[in-house]
Amino acid sequence: MSPAASRGRTGERSHRRVGARQEADARAFLEARGWTVLAVNYTVRGGEADIVAMDGDTCCFVEVKARGSAVFGTAAEAVTPRKARRIVVAARRWLHEHALDGPVRFDALCRDGAGAPWVHVPDAFRPEADT
Repeated sequence: MSPAASRGRTGERSHRRVGARQEADARAFLEARGWTVLAVNYTVRGGEADIVAMDGDTCCFVEVKARGSAVFGTAAEAVTPRKARRIVVAARRWLHEHALDGPVRFDALCRDGAGAPWVHVPDAFRPEADT
């Protein structure tokens, strides 16, 4: 394996570790506010939800975005329409599998900068009618 290829894999592992730490921190943030986390990294073909949690009687699909800084855009800006569609795919499957019928919301939990506070964005997006 070439040194460049090795660096790429190491960087990917490091990126995943950082992401896992951020998601664990986000989960703790939600639980400290009384939310009940039902699933983490729920993945289906064509979709993924970082966190599925109950905020009272509302089932929330939470996208976790953290960036080291906002130099290349904010974490909230990283919740793109394409990403939203992937979350909706996962949400529909999860709701079907768990026969949940109550209110649903799509939130984002964003952090710009190491150690910066989480910013909770309720209703960060709504599913498109044709998604």
